Amino acid sequence: MKKMFMSKSNGYVLTIKIDDLGSFAKSNNSANVNKFIKTFAKILKDSNVNIEGEIEAYRFYGSEFAIIAKGLSFEDTQKLTAQIQGEFNKLSKEINKAEIAHIGATPFNPIGTTPEMLDAANEAYQTAKQVGPNEVHIRDEKDLARDMDAWKDLIFDLIDNSKFDVSYIGDATVLNGANKDKLIMQEAFTCARDKQDKPIPIGTFVSIAEKYDKVIDFDKAVIGKVISYIHDNNIKHSISINLSLDSIANSPFINWLKAIINQNQNISSQLVFSITAYGVAKDVTHFKNFADGMHLVGSKIIIKRFETKFIPLDNIKGFNLDYIRLARNYTNDISQDSGKQGFVEALQELSTLLNIKVFAENVKDDNDFEYVKKLNLYGASR
Repeated sequence: MKKMFMSKSNGYVLTIKIDDLGSFAKSNNSANVNKFIKTFAKILKDSNVNIEGEIEAYRFYGSEFAIIAKGLSFEDTQKLTAQIQGEFNKLSKEINKAEIAHIGATPFNPIGTTPEMLDAANEAYQTAKQVGPNEVHIRDEKDLARDMDAWKDLIFDLIDNSKFDVSYIGDATVLNGANKDKLIMQEAFTCARDKQDKPIPIGTFVSIAEKYDKVIDFDKAVIGKVISYIHDNNIKHSISINLSLDSIANSPFINWLKAIINQNQNISSQLVFSITAYGVAKDVTHFKNFADGMHLVGSKIIIKRFETKFIPLDNIKGFNLDYIRLARNYTNDISQDSGKQGFVEALQELSTLLNIKVFAENVKDDNDFEYVKKLNLYGASR
C-alpha cells in the first residue's frame, strides 16, 4: 500500500473474514480446520485468474484476510468478488457450512491513509454481513467522492482560518567544538485535527491541499506562524520549514516570500527552507532557482532525508546548499557498518570543501552517536 501511495495508484482494498471460525473449529478436528483454512486461502490466492491487474492476497491473523487489487476498476472488482463468491458457495456445499465469508471493498484513496482505507473496507464488510450469506459490498467512486468533498471542506477551513498548530521538533545540537551541545535548529511540524478532534496525518493534510491547489496558502500560513514564534519567544536558533514543490516552483509565492523575509531581516538567517531529496530530484531546476532566491534575501536551504539514490554525491556541488540532513538509515547502526562509515565520511569531506553543514537525524543508539561525533558532522538530533 505504501508503494501504491507513492505511485498514486488506483484500485481496490478488500477485507475478507471467515464467518464463525471458532464454532467450526469446535465441531471439527484440527486436520479438517487446517484443510478448510488452506482451501479458503487458495481461493483468495488464485483469485487473479482471468482478472487483469495486480491482485495479491494477505492474511492478517486468525480468520481475517485482505486483498490488494491494484489497477482494478469498479467493474473489475465486481467481477473479482463474484468469482470469489462463487468459489465460497461451492466450498459451502462441500463442507456443509452455510456461511463461508463476507467481503467488503473500498476504492484505493491515494490521499488517504492505510488505517482509513482498512476502516472503510471494514465498513463495507459490515454492510455485506447484513445482506446475506457469502455476500459482498463494494463502496464505489461516489462514496470516495463524498469522502473527498468532506476532506476538502475541512482542509480549506483549517488553512483559511489557521486552525492548526505548529510544534517544534527534532532538536539538533552542535556535536563538537566550542559550541558543543548548543541547540542550533528545530523543525516546524504542523499539527491539525478533524471535527472529531482526531489528529490528521500530515501526509494526508498536505496531499489534499496539493490536490485542491491549496498547498501554497498552507505554506504561507506556516511561514507566518514560524516568524511570529521566533519574534514572540525571542528564539535565537534556526527553524527549518518544509515547503511543497508547488510553492518553490510558483513565482508569486517566491515574490511574496522574499517580501516577507525582507520585512523580517533581523531573523532572515534563522529561516531555513527545507525540501526532501526526493522532491529536489523531481524538479532540480526550480529548486536551484529557489535556493538562489532565498540566499539573496539572507535565508538558508536544507535538503532533508538525503539519499544518493535521489541525489548522487557529485551532484551536490551545483545546489548551493547550506545544510544537508542525512536519511536515518545512513547513521542507524553506523558504528557497526563499515559501508555506512565510508559513505558518511566521504560526504562529510565533500561538504567541508563546499561549506555545507551536515546533520544526522534521530540518532538513537549511543554507539552510533559517538561514531557520528567522531566523523565530525556538524550537528545531530536524538
